Amino acid sequence: MAKRERLGHWIAVTSIGLYIAASLSLSWYVNDDAGITFTFARNLVDGRGLVFNIVDPPLEGYSNPLWLLLLSGSYAAGLNIVLASKCMGIAFGAISLVLIWLIVRREASISWVALPLCATNAAFIVWNNSGLENSLHGALLTGVAFLLARRAKLCRLGWSLGIALGLLVLSRPEGALFSFTVVAYFTVLGIRKRGVTRSAVFFACAIPLAVIIGLTVFRYAYFGDVLPNTYYAKAMDSNPLRVLNPFSGGWRYVGGAFGGAGWIVVFVPLMLLMLRPKTWPSAVPGILVLVGSQLFFVVSVGGDWMGEFRFISPIVPLFSILIGLALADLQHLLANRLSWGWYGAAACALAVGLILLTQLPRLIIFAHNPTTSLDVVGRIGRYFVDLARDAGIENPTLLHHDAGGTSYVARISVIDLGGLCDRTIARHWRDPERMRRYIFEEKRPTFIYSGPAFARKTGLESMPELSTDYVPLPPPPSPDLDGHIRMVRRDKAPAVLRAAANPALVGKYSVTGNWQ
Repeated sequence: MAKRERLGHWIAVTSIGLYIAASLSLSWYVNDDAGITFTFARNLVDGRGLVFNIVDPPLEGYSNPLWLLLLSGSYAAGLNIVLASKCMGIAFGAISLVLIWLIVRREASISWVALPLCATNAAFIVWNNSGLENSLHGALLTGVAFLLARRAKLCRLGWSLGIALGLLVLSRPEGALFSFTVVAYFTVLGIRKRGVTRSAVFFACAIPLAVIIGLTVFRYAYFGDVLPNTYYAKAMDSNPLRVLNPFSGGWRYVGGAFGGAGWIVVFVPLMLLMLRPKTWPSAVPGILVLVGSQLFFVVSVGGDWMGEFRFISPIVPLFSILIGLALADLQHLLANRLSWGWYGAAACALAVGLILLTQLPRLIIFAHNPTTSLDVVGRIGRYFVDLARDAGIENPTLLHHDAGGTSYVARISVIDLGGLCDRTIARHWRDPERMRRYIFEEKRPTFIYSGPAFARKTGLESMPELSTDYVPLPPPPSPDLDGHIRMVRRDKAPAVLRAAANPALVGKYSVTGNWQ
């Protein structure tokens, strides 16, 4: 037993080491959307409140209140927000790995492959290092799975489970969905008298419900709305009925994620495990509830456009546990019923090896073509700030679909064409006439910068004022500053065009910078 424990500890420590090493290889990367939360955290600590632009009223343009609070605390303590987000991202990922070990340590040794499978998963590594809340969300999900796996002590875990679910509510918008499904499962265990007392069920229900009510009251009192602005910008098109359509974009996204992670290799062992519920280890039912909830959310919203399957990364630890348990179950079947013990072990090793081999190429591909980075968008924002400064323009404004880097790095006042941080655009982007009046009559941005997708989605490129009131800017000094639409307001054009030709400015932006 001591030898087995030492082997397990060695696998756990090695897996955490591999994960940290892989994470450090992406130390340069921060996703642009993370800059939105960074901006809110900075403005909150600086005494301006939960605002995006300091001249605008409060707005809930973030979707991660708990992550925002952690970043605000880090900034208030004198830490760099970006560095704090990277360190916490790695730390919460390591916590997920520790929780995996606590769940599988008493299972068959083959199930321990869950640790390296999770530690080397490309989506897990990329999005834990993105500056976003994925690692926190994933650690909380794995923590809930750990609590649900402790069947013998469920009667005393009502408080702990309730707190974990309350934190999930604060970590992501779909946290409320997890609370509902987990509480329903927990209640069923209580009804069936599976070691769950009424008091445990009460606290598991009451705490997340109190958090949901408190958050809703705060939203209405502070922002004037019971829903976050991100709902209007992104989630209004969600449709739960998409789960019934196997050809929907959401299911294609899930299929791509499972194929990209190499999980398709273990389809047969997983099915064998799923079809024999009486043999399930105690962790499996809770994990299935959590994984099913996340997949329901992902399919309902239609997936996500960002690389390396951002919405799947929080359940990578949970799915890695399922794979480990499924492979252990397969090896047990082959050894006990067919006396093929060594063949079963070899088959499991081959499956794990094939999964691991798919991940390094995916990391390399992402590193060469990352999803919109904070640095690149920040350079775009700084370029317009420098243009305005050299042209003598005070308090410039920029209409742009990427709001993170432009706001956090460049500190320019942004009109968010993506709608996350703009109440009017979030609610009215489907109404071209309302958008036209808002952009060109109410806001009249100094600069306009947009890619083709958002220009078409919002109808911007077909609005007549774009050609009558604005003038195209000359070609940028660097390809990463290029855009489908790059324009300056006509009354500011003469001074800006002179500034754009300034050799010093051209030289400053002629080379692509690195993340700082």
